[in-house]
Amino acid sequence: KTDLFFHAIKFKSPNGRANVAKFDELTEDVKNANKIYTQAWLDIQASCVSDDSYEYDQIRIETLGDYAVLLTEEDWTEGSQFRVDGVEPNSISEFASYKVSTNLYQNTPSIVPVASVEESLADESKLLSKLCSTSNDFNQMQNFLESGSSDSEVYMIEMLKFQNEQLYREYMDYLVDDILPKIDGAELVFRLARTYQFNDEPDWDEVMIIKYPNGPSYLEKVLEQDNGIGEMLERRNA
Repeated sequence: KTDLFFHAIKFKSPNGRANVAKFDELTEDVKNANKIYTQAWLDIQASCVSDDSYEYDQIRIETLGDYAVLLTEEDWTEGSQFRVDGVEPNSISEFASYKVSTNLYQNTPSIVPVASVEESLADESKLLSKLCSTSNDFNQMQNFLESGSSDSEVYMIEMLKFQNEQLYREYMDYLVDDILPKIDGAELVFRLARTYQFNDEPDWDEVMIIKYPNGPSYLEKVLEQDNGIGEMLERRNA
């Protein structure tokens, strides 16, 4: 069953973000009329990726609503050209089902949280380096997490292509069941599985999004050497 739209957006330079903003303006009413609502809208602040094709600027998750009807609407047709002109070809817009889904704006609709894509970030530095393939990725991610204020939420996003799904499940179960409950305000907010892939878009199996109360909480409470996460990271990377 398909329940959601998942978007990973790379804006064209120099006017891509402005073009997509125009698309949003022109299609807001017709989306609402067809029950397509934003569940998450996350701007990427730091990333740690294994492939440049996954270097995105923004992640969006929307309800599917009456998408077939939406495609026939004049406002949608007019607005969509601005989106086409605004995003790079490796951007993703795909149907997904969910095992975990959260409306991040149910109680605070005016807040757009920041995000960091794909996990990442010494004894903490040693663990972080297991997640980052280059020193530039490592420094970018660590600086972002360390500079966050104590009341600024951070969303860690993992776009996953499994080599060994069982080993990854062991890591994720440990993180969700044993680590996150010890961090006040941390939770798994999205777990999506792709149900349809368009054209030659980058391949992925699952998306995980975890909310942390702030960047330092991830560094201090997730990447502690004595909590067993180091061994689990070895399983994740396998």
